[in-house]
Amino acid sequence: VNSKILATSEVLEAFGNAKTTRNDNSSRFGKFVEIQFNQQNVIVGARINQYLLEKSRVSHQIGGERNFHIFYQLCQAREIAEMYSLGRAEEYAFVRGRTVIDDAHFSDAKDFAEVLEAMDMFNIKEGADRQSIFRLVAGILHFGNLEFARDDSGEGSRIRNPETLAVAASMFCGPEA
Repeated sequence: VNSKILATSEVLEAFGNAKTTRNDNSSRFGKFVEIQFNQQNVIVGARINQYLLEKSRVSHQIGGERNFHIFYQLCQAREIAEMYSLGRAEEYAFVRGRTVIDDAHFSDAKDFAEVLEAMDMFNIKEGADRQSIFRLVAGILHFGNLEFARDDSGEGSRIRNPETLAVAASMFCGPEA
């Protein structure tokens, strides 16, 4: 139980923490951890409530910051990234620009390996659940690369890169989309 409680940090940090100008591993959400003990004061369980995820960070960071760690970690894990049509992190609008892609304070590959180990502990193993999680993360990255232009009538807009939309849609809806 103790190791599982500690392992939650790896997953929560990957999906909820980011580098800010003041802190390399800043929690961008609130969480409350309730640890449960038995009569002998031995940890027997825990419950985590999370709230207030800073969703605006997905699409915007100020100079010198990074987006949520999971975006960089998944792109760094080349074998897994390729399953979701992902290239390098710098290819995605939501993590490039004024943000820091490579940072000496992070080992995205090592941190991602720890996330995978933690997922294994929680029985989020290779398979549908894990694939759904990574497809969602990849879909967000692909979605951020959509480009829009004024349509021919001048009244609306059109997507300049429909191939990117097709890839994003396949991540959100599954390969059959």
